[in-house]
Parts: sequence; structure tokens; C-alpha cells
Amino acid sequence: MESSPFEQLRHFFLSHPAAQKATKPLSNRACVNVEFISSSLLEIKQCHFIKEKDSVSLQPQFHEKPDFTLRMTPQAVNIITQLNTDNVGEFGIVFFGRVISQNSEDKVEIKINSGFLNLITKNYIGVLAVGGPSVMAWLARKGVSGIGTIKAVIKKLAGS
Repeated sequence: MESSPFEQLRHFFLSHPAAQKATKPLSNRACVNVEFISSSLLEIKQCHFIKEKDSVSLQPQFHEKPDFTLRMTPQAVNIITQLNTDNVGEFGIVFFGRVISQNSEDKVEIKINSGFLNLITKNYIGVLAVGGPSVMAWLARKGVSGIGTIKAVIKKLAGS
């Protein structure tokens, strides 16, 4: 039997080397809600990722004060969690590729629920740094070239 998107993400964040490297720079209390779209009514439809006491967990309900909310299709979860590399840059490219995807079947939507200062304080920018030159070069090719551009993108997403 195939795992649910929730179980796929839980396994990914707890055991995948790229996920563990990517979440390492995050501050405690960094929190992201995830809503699964087009899932079976029998599956968990929402959850949150949170970092506490220097470890991460995925809980099967929304958090009341997330930094972000991600809306993910089961296909997007599949693509991200089946990544066969421990390279955080490759993971970042695959993730951001889902964000800009025009295909509704494998899309990830992001809504910012927090202010820019909070995102900096919780070190989400540090996750980009762990991705290294490959993810930064990919983002630059897409028009995201510095902290000012990142801030503009965040403001645009927060308005959505």
C-alpha cells in the first residue's frame, strides 16, 4: 500500500539526509503548515512541520501561528520526497521548481504568514545558504538575485 502524503513527508523530514541538512540552520520554533490538496478524505489533509529542541517533527494538524503555509498536491510530495540525493541544492531546485510549476498536478503554493524580520530571525535564509551555489544560481536565473529580491518575493507571496 502506498504511503499517504503526510507519512511520506514525515519519513522524509525524519530520515532523508537532504531534509536533515536543510532544516539544521532553522531556529527553534520555526513552523510551516502544510495543506494537502486533492487527497482522499480518509487521509490527513493538514499538518505542520516544527523545529523544537533542535529536532524536527511533523504533527497531523495546523499550527495556530505558522511562518508559512504550503499547499501541496500528492504528486508534488511524491516528487520532493523521492529525490535520490543528499545534496540540499538539488532538493531546493526541485522544491522551487514545484513552486513555479504551471502544472496544477505537481504544484506547491506558498503563503507567507509571518513578517520578514521573523523569517530572518528563524534563519530561513540559512536554508538557502545550505543549498549553496547550485540553488542560488538557479534562483538567480529565475530573477531572485539578492536579499532585496527575496524580500520583494516574500512581500508578493504574503499578499497572495
